[in-house]
Amino acid sequence: MIAVPFVYFSFLALFLYRKKKVLDIAAFIIGIYAAASFFAIIRELYGIRSLGVETYQITPFASLCYCGLLTFCILPFITYSNSLIHVIKPVKREWALKIYAVLAAVRFLAVIILTKDSFIGVITGDMKVLRDAVLAGMYDGYLVQMPSVFRLIMTPLHYFFGCAWIQLFLAFYCRYIQKLPSKYFLLLVFASISGLWMSVLEVDRSGVAYFILSFIAICIFFFPYMTRPQKRNIIMVAFLVFGAAVVYLTALTLAKFGGASGDDMEEVENGLLDYLGQSYMNFCFFFDTFDNPVKTFNLIFPFTAKLFGEEHVGAVVLQRYIGDKTGFFLGLFYTYIGHIIITAGHLIAILYCCFYNFLSYRIFGKLSQKIVTASTAYTYLLFSTVIFLGVFTHFYAAASVNFSAFVSLLFVIWLGEKEPSCKDVISYKERLS
Repeated sequence: MIAVPFVYFSFLALFLYRKKKVLDIAAFIIGIYAAASFFAIIRELYGIRSLGVETYQITPFASLCYCGLLTFCILPFITYSNSLIHVIKPVKREWALKIYAVLAAVRFLAVIILTKDSFIGVITGDMKVLRDAVLAGMYDGYLVQMPSVFRLIMTPLHYFFGCAWIQLFLAFYCRYIQKLPSKYFLLLVFASISGLWMSVLEVDRSGVAYFILSFIAICIFFFPYMTRPQKRNIIMVAFLVFGAAVVYLTALTLAKFGGASGDDMEEVENGLLDYLGQSYMNFCFFFDTFDNPVKTFNLIFPFTAKLFGEEHVGAVVLQRYIGDKTGFFLGLFYTYIGHIIITAGHLIAILYCCFYNFLSYRIFGKLSQKIVTASTAYTYLLFSTVIFLGVFTHFYAAASVNFSAFVSLLFVIWLGEKEPSCKDVISYKERLS
């Protein structure tokens, strides 16, 4: 059963590519889960299992639900491919977009200045000890470490600019749709690096993976609107970002699993395989065996929970809380659907997928008009991030990320729209041919 999702998602990706002849967001999402399933096979061949899952055997029903629920969520992206979009309308309130770019960059610069000592401490310190402290709840976040005066200012900014992929989206939008000067693109790309910076401060590999996946997805989405020189430049930047991220992932894994000897390097390789390939096995394990007696919606509505004073908000906090109540070790990956199963139960996870599918079809129907607004483009990518960033756990489990995504949607809607020029209305395929 370990090979089922790899075979399924690989054939699905091949079928869609032969049918559409285009690399779109749907193909990207399917490719991610095919890759994760491939690493699951390699991980099993090496005999690597997560804590508590050592003797579990995958059942056909769990495997079917894994593939079925994911496919149900991916279907709207297959039906309404982003390749249907010929033109994205520029926004009317261009001045607000410029101000956003400056504020986002200034905020990140302030974060760098205020946390540079902590950043250096993580880079030069024992990452394994620090990461264990984070998982045990004994390591304060970067906001808590700040003086109270700065914390009052930086906390609301953290909530407004707390989602790095949104800055990437607006960066590409400014440059390739709004046609603003390059300085606004650079300001927003600089601001988006806050996601990588926070990842280091939290001694977390997932933040780097999220940044890479987001960068690739946004490149795929905006690639048709770039000129050939712009495409070459973006590909070069992508390789640089990918290279730097791989170095950090390797460094953190090396710190977590050992030094530089032969045995330790083998532990590092096993650690990377475990990191990349555990979601499928763990999903099936918890689907078959786990029944949470303290069900909560805090994972799905983290900001609302935080607003009403709920104590257990955030992925790590919830994992620790539910783990203490049930005796299960939950500091693992199990996809966003598995994460919802663990916190809210099987029925809520299924209803979540149904509502997600319904809402996606309702919103994405606008793509058939060929000309869409910035808010539609943003919503399309927002919904896609739930799936492709959910390959590990539920990405929007943090109150700041959840709030930032919602407020940014309101902001993009408020930016308005203006009619594209006659030149823009021509299909990008014809313009770039």
